[in-house]
Amino acid sequence: MIAQKTIDALNAVLATGKPDRAAAKAAKAQADTFFGNFNKALGLGKGQNMRSEGTGRRLVGQIRDLLIANYRGQEINLENFGFDVMIRTAAASQRSAKPQLVK
Repeated sequence: MIAQKTIDALNAVLATGKPDRAAAKAAKAQADTFFGNFNKALGLGKGQNMRSEGTGRRLVGQIRDLLIANYRGQEINLENFGFDVMIRTAAASQRSAKPQLVK
């Protein structure tokens, strides 16, 4: 019967794919673990923020804060480090422009 041959052919195709599916499932679980560890190290994990100790995010924040402190009054030079700096003019009653670091 043609229908039975088709079903048998389908079962054969599915059987050849089963080991690959199992291997892909295991690899995905392992990859998810690796990405989770990576995100946690960077400080991008659930519940983490700029204050999370020992993370890449905290270190980047500390570097940013040091650069801002060292370049106070010369904020425009922070563009050399990849920061976008906008110079906003102060209110009409004030005479000086006030730089602002865009985070």
